[in-house]
Amino acid sequence: MSYVAILGATGDIGIELANTYASHGHAVMVIGRNTAAAKTLSKQLMAQYPIKSMHLTLDVNDTGAIKVFKRDIQQLDIKGVVSVVGYLGDQQKAESSDQETQLIINTNFSSLTFVIQVFSQYFKTKKSGFFAIITSVAGDRGKKSNYTYGAAKAGLSTYLSGLRNQLSGLNIPLTEIKLGYVKTKMSQDKQISKYLSAEPKEIAQLIYKNQQKNKNIVYLPLKWYWIMKVIKSIPEFVFKKINL
Repeated sequence: MSYVAILGATGDIGIELANTYASHGHAVMVIGRNTAAAKTLSKQLMAQYPIKSMHLTLDVNDTGAIKVFKRDIQQLDIKGVVSVVGYLGDQQKAESSDQETQLIINTNFSSLTFVIQVFSQYFKTKKSGFFAIITSVAGDRGKKSNYTYGAAKAGLSTYLSGLRNQLSGLNIPLTEIKLGYVKTKMSQDKQISKYLSAEPKEIAQLIYKNQQKNKNIVYLPLKWYWIMKVIKSIPEFVFKKINL
């Protein structure tokens, strides 16, 4: 049985992604920090869909756990990885807390790349596989409200570009999904216009659709491609005065 592994599966988007892949007949490997939540989701998927599912526990910021995880997955059959790992954090807190800054950067970039690398080596050995990795439009241009988070996402985007370049000759596609606002628990404290945001279920279905087409980079919702095109075009001497 070949599994699609969902990293960060117990979050709002992860749950919808797990259900989306299961509804299309894919066996789903639920991977999350919360063992009980991962186990519950895995059981729900098998009860609701005629598929196999299993769960694994992994905290991307636990280097020891990553080493064990790397060993364990060698015995499993995985055909693709979808990552929804992310931590928005608190920019104001990060400016006075080394711990918060480190947590934002590690979760969104440095620690996550260790896990992606584990799967990359696995797919290279297997000579097949796919990636669909969620990043953020915040990585396209820094703004004062979340520049630590944005910098981490920008770093991840650059890493993925290089990895895609490396994997292209091995027929291992990598889709990067640059998300705009999504109505999740992570963004529930933000004042977000309903016209700029989307529901997790809608996003999950769009991620699946674009991953199946082996797209390289997609903005979701699509309107964010045009929004960021405008934002990136603003001269720096003007942009630095904008309250974003």
